[in-house]
Amino acid sequence: MLTNWLEWIGFHPATVVGIGFWGLALYWGFAPLNEKLVEKLLSLPWLGFDQMGLLSGLLGILPLLALAIFTESLMEWTLGCSWAVSGSVIASMAGGIYELGRRDSQSHSEK
Repeated sequence: MLTNWLEWIGFHPATVVGIGFWGLALYWGFAPLNEKLVEKLLSLPWLGFDQMGLLSGLLGILPLLALAIFTESLMEWTLGCSWAVSGSVIASMAGGIYELGRRDSQSHSEK
């Protein structure tokens, strides 16, 4: 059912998976910048206290999601669908390893 709906609006299911993995890889890869962006959004005076965390989190993810859609589209256009998904999985693994190393180095520097 979901597969038919995605194909009806023009997305292949592998494209959605690739966008998800690229989004995860970019989120991990740009974690320090994303944290700074969310902190800046939290300091905006026009956000109410109840809305602050939700809106700043969503607004912090939107640029990465747009970049993930662009990256997946570019990869599919140049290399094909299967290589785009494979590249996104490899990029998300590399981003995860980077994030683990970054957090480990932060914990060592705090000691």
